[in-house]
Amino acid sequence: MKKIQDIINRFQKMAVPLLSLFVLSYFGYHALHGKNGLPAHVELQKDIDTLQAEYDEIHSVRTELQTHIDLLQSENIDPDYLDEMSRRYLGYSHKDEIIIPDNSTSSSFM
Repeated sequence: MKKIQDIINRFQKMAVPLLSLFVLSYFGYHALHGKNGLPAHVELQKDIDTLQAEYDEIHSVRTELQTHIDLLQSENIDPDYLDEMSRRYLGYSHKDEIIIPDNSTSSSFM
């Protein structure tokens, strides 16, 4: 009887450290291999950086287009800009003008 009581006492003393070790192992494994683990976090950060760069590029294009739109608004239209855009779009020029093509813009409207 004393031997069985001795085993039970030892198990009770080891239960808390063993349970703690199991819990730490469980969460440690999932921190490294789970869908919310560290490698997944690194991958998500790469995706965030890629999308942020794409957003910045689109935002700069949008800002440039908004500037062109503001120049063409009826309440504050810039005659020189309107003349430049209509000539570029329609392909008109005066007889005494020399046209130097500018291939730096990607769109025919800019």
